[in-house]
Amino acid sequence: MRTIIKIGFVIVGWLCFAVVVFANASEQSQHLMKLPLDECLKLGFQNHSKIIAAEHRVVIAEKGVREKYGSYLPSVNYLIERTKSSIKQPYYGVTVTSESDTYTEGISVTQYLYAGGAIKADYQIALLNLESALEGKRRAEQELVYNIKFAFFDLWLKQQNYQTALASLENKAKHYQLINRMYLIGSCNKLDLSQARVLWEEQKVATQSAKNRMSEAGLTLAALIGIDKFQSIGAELDLSKIDFSDKPEDDPQAIAKAAYLERPDLRQVKQSVAIAEYQIKKAKAVLLPRVSLSGNYQLEDEQLLSDDTKRWSLTINLSGMAFDGFATRNRIEAAQENLKLIQSQEAAARDQVTVEVIQTLRSLKETKELVNTNHLNIDLAKENVYLTEIQFNNGKATTNDFKNAQISLIQALDGYYGQVINYLIQQAKMDYVTGKDTPIKR
Repeated sequence: MRTIIKIGFVIVGWLCFAVVVFANASEQSQHLMKLPLDECLKLGFQNHSKIIAAEHRVVIAEKGVREKYGSYLPSVNYLIERTKSSIKQPYYGVTVTSESDTYTEGISVTQYLYAGGAIKADYQIALLNLESALEGKRRAEQELVYNIKFAFFDLWLKQQNYQTALASLENKAKHYQLINRMYLIGSCNKLDLSQARVLWEEQKVATQSAKNRMSEAGLTLAALIGIDKFQSIGAELDLSKIDFSDKPEDDPQAIAKAAYLERPDLRQVKQSVAIAEYQIKKAKAVLLPRVSLSGNYQLEDEQLLSDDTKRWSLTINLSGMAFDGFATRNRIEAAQENLKLIQSQEAAARDQVTVEVIQTLRSLKETKELVNTNHLNIDLAKENVYLTEIQFNNGKATTNDFKNAQISLIQALDGYYGQVINYLIQQAKMDYVTGKDTPIKR
C-alpha cells in the first residue's frame, strides 16, 4: 500500500511539473513581443528624448545662422508721430491760448559698409555652431545605437540563460523522478533521493533568478526604444546569419586616423577651434572703424495743412573706439588663451580616441577566439552529460557526478552565448569609437 501511495505522489508531482512548464511556456508565447534589432533601432530613433533634443538644437542653430545673416542686409526703421499741444500764457492781463497739431512721418535705411570683420565673424561662428549641432545629433544617434545594441544583445543573452536554466530544470526534474523510482524499488538509498530533490529545488531558484534577470534586461531595452515598460519584449536574433569568420582590421593606427576624421565629437572640437579663432577676430574688430551709409526721408505737417515739409538726407558715418580702459585688449588676450585651451583639448581627445581604438580592437580579437573555444566546450559538455547518464544508469556514477556534468554544460552554454554577445557588443563599440553611422530605416 505504501509503495502504491509513493508511486501516486510521484505521478502527481510529475504531472504538476509538466503543467507548470507548459503554463509558463504558454504565458510567454501569448504576451511576449519579439523584436529584431532593426525594429528596436527604428523605435529608438523615433522615441528617444536625446534624439528629439538634438533635432531641436539643430533647428535653433539654423535660426541663429539666419539671424546673423540678417546683419549683412540693411536695417529699415520708420517713424510715425502726431503731437497735439495747448499752451496758455498771460498777455497784458489776458490769458491767451495757443494750440498746435503736428504730424510727422519718416523712414530711414542704414547699411553697414565695413564693420571691421565683426559681422563676418558672427556669421561664420553661427555656421560653425550649426555644423556642431549636426555633429552633436550624429553623436547622439551613434550613442543611442550602441546603447540599444548593448541592451538588445544583453536581453538575448539573458533569454538564452533562461532557456538553459529551464532545460537544466527539466533534466534535474527527470533525474529526481528517476531516483525516486529507483528508491521505490530499493535500487538507491534515501540520501541519493534527498540529493536529487535538493538539486531540483536549487535549480528552481536559479531558473527564477534567470527569468528575473531577463525581465530586467527587457525593461532596460523598452526604456531605450520608448515603448510600454509593462510590455514583455524579446530579442529576435539569428546566430546563423552572423559571420564569425570576418577578421577585424589589425592596424590600430589606420583605424585611429580614420576615427579622427569621422568621430562627431572630434569634429566638434575642430569646430570649437575655428570658433575660437573667429572670436579673436571679433574681439579685434572693435579696434577698427565702422563705416555705414544711412538714407533718411521725413515729412512734417503743421496743423495738418497741405503745406508739408519734406526732408531728404544721405549720411556716411565713420565711428570707432578710441579708448575703453584696456577692456578690448584683455578681451583679445582672453580669446587667444581660449584658443590655446581648446587646441590642447583637441590633442587630448585624439589621444583618448587612439586608446579606445586599441583597447576595442584587442577585445574584439580576443572575444573572437573565445567564441570558437567555447563552441567546442559545448560539444564536450553535452557528451559528458550523456556519458554520465549512462554511467549513472549502470551504477557507475553518483548524483554529484550528474550534478557536476549539468553544471559544466550550463557553464559551457552560458560561456558560449556570453562570448558571442560580447563579440557583437565589441563590434558595436568599434563602430561607436570610430564614428561609424548606422543607417536606420524609418
